[in-house]
Amino acid sequence: MNQKRKNRSGFSLIEMLVVIGIVVMLMGIAIVGYSGMVRRAQRTNTLELVSNATTALSMILQETGAWPKPIIDGMSGRHQLDNEVCAAFVRHGNGLLGLSYKTDIGADGVSRRIVHPESPDRFGLLDAYAQAVVRKRANVSADTPVPTGGTIKDHILYYSVDADGDGIVEVPLRSGNVRVRASACVWAAGADGDLSKSRSKGDDVYSWRVDQEVR
Repeated sequence: MNQKRKNRSGFSLIEMLVVIGIVVMLMGIAIVGYSGMVRRAQRTNTLELVSNATTALSMILQETGAWPKPIIDGMSGRHQLDNEVCAAFVRHGNGLLGLSYKTDIGADGVSRRIVHPESPDRFGLLDAYAQAVVRKRANVSADTPVPTGGTIKDHILYYSVDADGDGIVEVPLRSGNVRVRASACVWAAGADGDLSKSRSKGDDVYSWRVDQEVR
């Protein structure tokens, strides 16, 4: 008498491949979702930083009654809040924005605030995309690539102030100069590190509203 075939236990090869495929698909969805969540958080952090930098500039003007020379001089180049311009935040703003500067006594015996060489802001005021790179890597330079686009120097925040006291800020955008009713304006190039040619397109971040622009 033939014995009944015992039931086979375990998975067949096809069943295992199906399970692996489902797991890989779920992992892919999770990674995409997490990446999107990180991007949204970085944009939110950049929006907050742009807003805080604008407030800090306004507070410096209120405290000093005039724009410090480094802030005015910084507008002659790329209009970026680099480490030289940000030194004014420390000297006149009581450590606004938590920039990592330290006191150093030079050969002449004069005490000065200098950029901390290992701080995330040693290049200037960086958006969240560049900050993530600087905090993770020890050896970075202004030309170090940022995964979302551009290099570290492309992710330094841009600014312009009302230098002549008429209540209007001249903002040099790629699409042309924009006049804004404010004492100071700050903007960022966004995740791609590239300033958009259009005010309404791209992922750039602005501290002012469209209704503040003077037509």
